[in-house]
Amino acid sequence: MHIRCLMLCLFENSTNKLWKELSLRNFSLTCSSSSTHGSRFFPLAFGIVDSEKENNWTWFLENLAEILLPQGRTVTFISDHNRGLLEVVSSVFPEAPHAFYMFHLKLNIQSKYPKQMGYGYGEVIANLFQKCCYAPSQLVFDQKMKTLIKDGGQ
Repeated sequence: MHIRCLMLCLFENSTNKLWKELSLRNFSLTCSSSSTHGSRFFPLAFGIVDSEKENNWTWFLENLAEILLPQGRTVTFISDHNRGLLEVVSSVFPEAPHAFYMFHLKLNIQSKYPKQMGYGYGEVIANLFQKCCYAPSQLVFDQKMKTLIKDGGQ
């Protein structure tokens, strides 16, 4: 089985019994999962930490590196743009590509446009951003990006 990508996540809204127990005690569950060539996801590692601070991500990723780095494979990280995680990924896995969930990027874009600019305006701009992300060619991307810049005002 070949590991194609590694996704890091922090479960914040889970309703399972473990999460309820951990949240009552002010702990967080960190998790990494992976996918096969068939795009089937499976859990790779998890940790229970007191917060999602940089030192906890360092501990988690250093332990993960002990398993993954000796395999000599390229590992791609996909995360939610967590600040504590950004520095640590590039430190522990300096050669690894790091991408972000488009969902979180869209939420960030939506939050940049206040309601005073019109109801749903942030959502319109976020959808234009999504069209850029899914552009099938450089030409289409450039066209979509021009529209995003024109309509987004920057």
